[in-house]
Amino acid sequence: MRDYSSLGLNDQLQAVDSPIAQDIPSAYQIDSRNEPYVGAIDYSRITSPGRAYQAVISSSQSGGAFTDIQDAIDYTNRLGGGAVLVTSGTYAVTSNITLYSNIFLRGENADTTALNFGSLNVGIRCIGTTNGTLSNIEISNLGITNAWSGTPNGALVINYCNDILIEACRFQSNGSSTNLAHNDINAIGNSGRIYIKNNRFIQGPTTFYAGSVPDVFFTNNFIGSSWGYLMEDSGTVTRTILSNNIIVASGTSADALIFLEGPGPRLTIEGNQFILPPVPAIIVGQTTGAVIANNIIDGNSTSGDGITVRDSSALCNISGNNILRCTAGTISDGIVITNSNYNIISGNVLGSNSGFGITIT
Repeated sequence: MRDYSSLGLNDQLQAVDSPIAQDIPSAYQIDSRNEPYVGAIDYSRITSPGRAYQAVISSSQSGGAFTDIQDAIDYTNRLGGGAVLVTSGTYAVTSNITLYSNIFLRGENADTTALNFGSLNVGIRCIGTTNGTLSNIEISNLGITNAWSGTPNGALVINYCNDILIEACRFQSNGSSTNLAHNDINAIGNSGRIYIKNNRFIQGPTTFYAGSVPDVFFTNNFIGSSWGYLMEDSGTVTRTILSNNIIVASGTSADALIFLEGPGPRLTIEGNQFILPPVPAIIVGQTTGAVIANNIIDGNSTSGDGITVRDSSALCNISGNNILRCTAGTISDGIVITNSNYNIISGNVLGSNSGFGITIT
């Protein structure tokens, strides 16, 4: 019999609100010496106060767990929210997974807990309304694969949501290689305080799209073999931090790996490593007070420059970057400043680029 004591059952079976409290003797403990019949207790629906998870999902229905992810989420939502555990296994998902406020969807391990959407134009949806913004949502330790972008586009779509954590997930083979409008994560707008950290994005389209979303933190992620942007915006993206990410050979169809063209102030792009980028690593425009510092850009041999600041940007600090081997043709420059004023360029290392180290026009 599976040991559910780690979920808080040992100490909480006698809780007043437990649906089985009256059936269990006061001295009863769940252990190997005194086990009830395995089908006697529906563990997935015990809601005692100390329980770590309100619902457990199992691909084999072990221990009375849910087998349908949406059923478990809906059940937890009716209880007012809580954590939902998706145990290791592969889950064929044929319709959208809808999340609500105060839902924490957690897998056991992103490599062993796989949500396979089967290229059916479905994915995970965190979508509120003008009358009801969602908040306090977590998605972690899940493998999210083959989520073919429907409408709106995205394996994970966020709209009218605040305070969302996306952590330690594996996004793989989502979207279409012929359409950059397909995204792993699509924050349409009307949202804020989005935390994306410690994830892996592999063989996918645009990694993260943001439209007029403030307070985005994209840190410590790995992006490999994508064909789109690392991050693209279509509006005012303010107070955004992109830091300590590793990007390997990505973005073959994009304008740049980080492409921020909205009139948003207070951007920080720091400590990232761009390995063999086939397009310009960073383009920012219409921004004020951006910090672009301590990034490594190594080996752009296909198209474009290292860092470009353009379109009336001002008061940007570009410092401490290592920009090496940008050798696409004869005009790949390390740093390009176009139609922008009052910027600081200092302490950068520029080497073996085919064009100029710094170009200001």
